[in-house]
Amino acid sequence: MSDSHVGGRPVPTEEIHGWGRFPRQRSRVYSPRSVEELVGLLGSPAEASLAPRGLGRSYGDASLNENRAAVVLTGLDRIHSFTPSTGIVDLDAGVSLDSLIRATLPHGHFLSVTPGTRFVTIGGAIAADVHGKNHHRVGSFSSQVIDFDLVTAEGESLRCSREQNSEAFWATVGGMGLTGFVVRARLKLRSVGSNFVLVRYERAASLRETLDGLARGDREFEYTLAWLDLAAPGPRVGRSLLMLGRHAAASELPTRWEPFAPPSSLRFSVPFPIPAAPRGPGMIGAFNALYLAIHRPGSEEFVEFGRFFHPLDTVGEWNRLFGRRGFIECQFVVPNEVAEEVLTRAARAIRAVRRAPLLGVLKRFGDPSGGMLSFPRPGTTASLDLPVDDRLPGIVRALEEILLQHGGRVYLAKDAVQSPRLFLAAYPRLEEFRRIQRRLDPQRRLSTSMARRLGILGR
Repeated sequence: MSDSHVGGRPVPTEEIHGWGRFPRQRSRVYSPRSVEELVGLLGSPAEASLAPRGLGRSYGDASLNENRAAVVLTGLDRIHSFTPSTGIVDLDAGVSLDSLIRATLPHGHFLSVTPGTRFVTIGGAIAADVHGKNHHRVGSFSSQVIDFDLVTAEGESLRCSREQNSEAFWATVGGMGLTGFVVRARLKLRSVGSNFVLVRYERAASLRETLDGLARGDREFEYTLAWLDLAAPGPRVGRSLLMLGRHAAASELPTRWEPFAPPSSLRFSVPFPIPAAPRGPGMIGAFNALYLAIHRPGSEEFVEFGRFFHPLDTVGEWNRLFGRRGFIECQFVVPNEVAEEVLTRAARAIRAVRRAPLLGVLKRFGDPSGGMLSFPRPGTTASLDLPVDDRLPGIVRALEEILLQHGGRVYLAKDAVQSPRLFLAAYPRLEEFRRIQRRLDPQRRLSTSMARRLGILGR
């Protein structure tokens, strides 16, 4: 039991983790149900260090605060208003994307940008400036944000937009919760003709074909990604299934299909961590070969939006598939002109220790958003899921050296292991961010395990 109290009640410590289930740390967890409760917590001397936390879908230690306090904001969960004629929605930051989609999609509106899961909060999506499969067209999550209310560590409330408190706006977008607590926001949604995406499947036989196919797809389609096989041997390494999509109009759908059917629901859950998670190139290569085989190249199909945008959301606790020790998802971006060399070297380094990423996804980014610590920038981004085991440190060191040599950057919302050396080299606007963060939090009340690991806030 902790010695910390709020309102005379002791607050116990809990073991919490991100989606990768690594690392696992103990923290005191507070769950305010209103902005007033949050401000009261900030005014209490009980906690000297606080970390914002939503649904815990960042992968590593971005929302952890070891032996300190985490503040979960999912209790702020009201949708205050939605105007279908404009697509503008006013909502609390603890509302999940899932709740927002269920409320607005029947009215013909959808997020302009959605990440790979809809079980994240609005506040978390802003803090990570999440991106989707259409960054090359519309940018990251902040592109649809009109403004938001930020409660600073001093308890002050700021309305932040591109015009009002703009420095705080751009420090908070992608700032991983280190500038304050986003408590409310306004977004502008896009209109869509149905909740289906028309998806075209193409196969690429090599990494070079994959990269060329993505570049071509970006010119023709709004949504593009490649399911990447880095376990394949020899010249087939980097072969892929390209998925190219656009929103479907109701008039295109087969007769009797409901254009705005509810999102797909949870089908099953993984009941416990799998003791023997797949790790070797042989087993993972066989899985990738099967996945490639079941999609006929050149075929098209109407895919319900959940299956396309959030394919793993129908599997509860799928992160348990990687075993008890958890996993990391290493997502990085490199300039397009060096992507083939970087990915070839990365595959070689991983295979050298008889490992292979269980999941590999490739996309391309367009222009950056303006967020000082926002991850996306022009280039090719790869996401590689790797189990935590004794061979992981060697893989991480090899990947870091490759990224340092080629100007790579790691996504903070996915990170659990990168070194301060790589972080400092990859985020050139860090000093600008620190200046604004210090102004918003002069007493250094806000911190996270990630911030301390990487030295984000400086000395």
